[in-house]
Amino acid sequence: MAESKLFFKGLNGLRFFAALLVVLTHTESMRQKQGLPNLREFSIFNNGGLAVQFFFVLSGFLITYLLLQEQDRTGTIRIGHFYMRRILRIWPLYYLLMGIGLFLIPMIAVPILKIPYTLPFSTAEGFVMYGFFLPNLATALYAPTLLYPLWSIGVEEQFYLFWAPVVRYLRKYLVLVFGIIIVTKTLIHIYMMQTMPESWVTHFVDTLQFECMAIGGLGAWYVYREGGMIKTAFFFNQFYQMTFTALLFALLFCQKSLMSAEHPYASIYQFVYHPMWATLPTSLIFLYIILNVSLNSNAIWRTENKVFHFLGEISYGLYMYHILIVFATISATKKWLVNMNIYSSSFILYGLICSVLVLVSYFSYHFFEKKILKLKIKYEY
Repeated sequence: MAESKLFFKGLNGLRFFAALLVVLTHTESMRQKQGLPNLREFSIFNNGGLAVQFFFVLSGFLITYLLLQEQDRTGTIRIGHFYMRRILRIWPLYYLLMGIGLFLIPMIAVPILKIPYTLPFSTAEGFVMYGFFLPNLATALYAPTLLYPLWSIGVEEQFYLFWAPVVRYLRKYLVLVFGIIIVTKTLIHIYMMQTMPESWVTHFVDTLQFECMAIGGLGAWYVYREGGMIKTAFFFNQFYQMTFTALLFALLFCQKSLMSAEHPYASIYQFVYHPMWATLPTSLIFLYIILNVSLNSNAIWRTENKVFHFLGEISYGLYMYHILIVFATISATKKWLVNMNIYSSSFILYGLICSVLVLVSYFSYHFFEKKILKLKIKYEY
């Protein structure tokens, strides 16, 4: 989840909403696994994957714009400095969560508190996969753990590893590079889904959503080329805004009904959002939302205010800590929640989860992450 000090407004609010969707999805999934009443039947509580795709598109957009800006301002891209900026933003919290998930919980919390939780891999295996930023490999090989959210951070780091050199040395061919990434990844994924759909290799390739970041990067290239003023501003008129809002609404709230064979538009929906290429149309929708919110003064989506800015600012922590807090909250309240109706239990559970999660993320950002981020000034351009 990249940061930006640019003119793009409203993106912190979008970050928060994406993080919230992830929290909703994993909360209901964990309630279901614990045998508690849950809301999995409603589409809005099953959009964690879409939210992560949004984060990938946003990261590709912001990182590409920052790299293009650095190259024009300084005449080059200092790749080492770029890596240091990413390290200082991503690594401290990533490794903190890795330590909690691999050592603190299994070795201390589980035996003391008698928590029913075990890792599906050895500590040594986990240390290698997570320590060397291959959490998506762990996701492909093993059942989900409390470290599950880290997989997308690993994918972003893998993308950053080659993206700065690509922008520096192949800037003239960026559109071609974007096209190659999008087409190649899609074709590989289609082939593997058809030939070995249940293989861990296919699941691993599925995590490498570089095409989403490439679509975001393509948007950044276009905006930067136009100096931040998109010539095709007619795409920001009320008709297109309402159209993309309807598409997003259908994705978030109507997936289950649209996937039903009885629905009159089921065949169309299932073709457009087929698992083999579903990231492409959804990424384009997300890119439109990002551009519209951040560049259109008449956007019908308003996500620029103090509350959303605050929540978006701590959204990295919201994303990283949420599984631990959801797990701890459900474990602590399960014996009471199981006897309550679904609506009362949901109100109490989400009230507790959101309160604790915001508090933990706030303190983490201001007393841990922010102190380390001050070191970034030495590597700014």
